Amino acid sequence: MKIVLVDDNYAIRQLIKSILGDLDNSIEIFSSSDGIEGLGLVYTINPDLIILDTTLPKYSGKEVYEFLLENNGYANQIIIIS
Repeated sequence: MKIVLVDDNYAIRQLIKSILGDLDNSIEIFSSSDGIEGLGLVYTINPDLIILDTTLPKYSGKEVYEFLLENNGYANQIIIIS
């Protein structure tokens, strides 16, 4: 399973990576600290799951979510955290 994790807080990214890695070591996690880079990862990786923070630099989590809904069919693959 491939996951794109987008959160501007380094500690939270590391915590989520650790928790998910402990659940299943075959999970691949690709992370970003801003919305623009996060969108790039989504298009490059084509993940099974996207975890988005609501407050991000450059594009907010809401803007990334809305863009993905309008341009792809990722609605069922997105988890939003705040």
